[in-house]
Amino acid sequence: MRRATVVTEISDLSAAHRADGKPIVAALRPVRSVVAAIQAAGAVDEAAVFEVFAKQAGPGTAALGGSVPREGVSGEFTVDVDGSVVVYESVVQVDASFTFRCGGGAVSGAISSWRQPRSGIAQCDATMSPAADVLPEVRALAC
Repeated sequence: MRRATVVTEISDLSAAHRADGKPIVAALRPVRSVVAAIQAAGAVDEAAVFEVFAKQAGPGTAALGGSVPREGVSGEFTVDVDGSVVVYESVVQVDASFTFRCGGGAVSGAISSWRQPRSGIAQCDATMSPAADVLPEVRALAC
C-alpha cells in the first residue's frame, strides 16, 4: 500500500507582512482530482475489495466514489512572518494493487482512495522542515 500527501488546490503567491496583522484569504485553483475508485481487468465484487482496502488504509478513508471536495477559496490565515506565502489544500492519497479470487478465477487491479484532508500555508522563502511532506510539491506549483 502506498500513501502520499498530494496537493489538491493551491493559491498564487501572497505577500505576508507580520506588522499589518491582516488575515489572508486566497483564491484556490485545482491541481488534481482524487476519487476513490477501483480499476480491474474484469468483474470483481467492488464492495468486498473496497472493504478490505479501507480497513488497511485506516479510519477516515473516503468511500468508493468519494471525491475530494473543492473549496475554491481558503479560510482566513494570519501569519507571523514577512515574505511570500502560498495556501494549499491536500489529502493523503492511498493506492494499492489487489487480486480478487472467486470460483477458481482471479482478477487483478488497482484501488485508490484518500483520507486526512488538510489546509496549510507555506512560506516560499523559508527553510523546509524534514517533516514537511507536501512542501516540495507546493513549492514546485506556486513558489
